[in-house]
Amino acid sequence: LHLMNGIDDCSITSMVLQQIKCFGDSHYEWHVAGLSGVSVRDPFEELGARVVDFSAEATGQREVFRRLKSYLREHPFDLVHSHTPRTTVAAGVALGLRRNAKLLTTKHLHARSADRNANGWMFSLTDRMASYLPDKIVAVSRDVGASLLSLPGMRSEKVTVIQNAVDQGSYARPELRDSCRLEFGINEGEIVLGFAGRLTNVKRLDLMLKAFQIIAKEFPQCRLLLAGAGEEENVLRKLARELGVFERVIWAGHRPDMPSLYAAMDVYLQASDNEGLSLSLLQAMIAGKPVVATDVGGTREVVSEETGVLIRPGSAEVLAEAVLGLLSQTEKTLQLVDNARDFVRDEFCVSKQMQKYKEVYDDLLGGAGAQPALFVQASSGS
Repeated sequence: LHLMNGIDDCSITSMVLQQIKCFGDSHYEWHVAGLSGVSVRDPFEELGARVVDFSAEATGQREVFRRLKSYLREHPFDLVHSHTPRTTVAAGVALGLRRNAKLLTTKHLHARSADRNANGWMFSLTDRMASYLPDKIVAVSRDVGASLLSLPGMRSEKVTVIQNAVDQGSYARPELRDSCRLEFGINEGEIVLGFAGRLTNVKRLDLMLKAFQIIAKEFPQCRLLLAGAGEEENVLRKLARELGVFERVIWAGHRPDMPSLYAAMDVYLQASDNEGLSLSLLQAMIAGKPVVATDVGGTREVVSEETGVLIRPGSAEVLAEAVLGLLSQTEKTLQLVDNARDFVRDEFCVSKQMQKYKEVYDDLLGGAGAQPALFVQASSGS
């Protein structure tokens, strides 16, 4: 059972879908559940997975633990796989102390109280408490793994690192560049700086807008493309107006056609204060885009002086300086792109990732010969 906060078009949902594609249904019966709702259903059902909506609107029951516990009683799951603190707590409580199923959690981010505008301390506390509930934790980066092992009493054998990976053939689509740029009214010769992800506080898009203001003074033909949606969008739009760059920003919103958007970009930016291991960053690199990224979380496991530009977080000026450096050093930038594409292709491929997940599943389920009756993964987009 993959257990998520909500099954929507996000990176976690994509990872779960990729997993089901790779593993198939010969040994597993897949259930995919969203605690807060389901907006993406067809791709899972086409693969034979059962999609379950645990939201109060769908079930008529307000108590999420009761809904989940009832479902677990109805189905003899061997494994429940959660993807967020909320889903891990829900699964842990629903399974109880005398578990009939193993609980596996993928840790996508080590939360900090500063990452949330409201109730950040509660989210951070829940995140840490939830880390003690699973039988096994998969960390998506070495940095996240080290954060887990720093928790009091955390046993090293409970934590394994399986770095995020990217579908190598999906994102390098240069033939889509012209049509996407035409859609957004991007003129020939204009330089497009881009970002893809949630428009939230932790992504520090306020700094990206301030850096863009600096860059645009030297390169007035620059545009900034923001692909994503989130609670900070209205605040960011207001800031862009105050900075005088609103008309130069492309507010693309949530888009399912990310290969097109990467094709339209010239440089990919990440200004985050916290990351696990950004899938968008890996996707941009495999798409052949030079990257500038803040040195947070697992980013340094991907970005080095050979594959991109790694900068300290928290400074619009430093971000702007790094971008201006890339734009003025064409030969060096092209070399970074080649190095990055080769590095991601070799080290962050889905086949390696899924083989490691298979080893974790086999271990939890009692060996490679085990053929569980049901495999349930729970996942969430936050």
